[in-house]
Amino acid sequence: MSSNISEDIRIFSSLVSHLGLEALVFLLRVEKQLTAVPLQ
Repeated sequence: MSSNISEDIRIFSSLVSHLGLEALVFLLRVEKQLTAVPLQ
């Protein structure tokens, strides 16, 4: 059962790291759009 838990932790950590990368790309896109539009 310990191996199963370690596997879940490994999958969860990989999922979190993937979501972290997705969030960084999303924030970069939003920042580019905000900087592309002139502030009024």
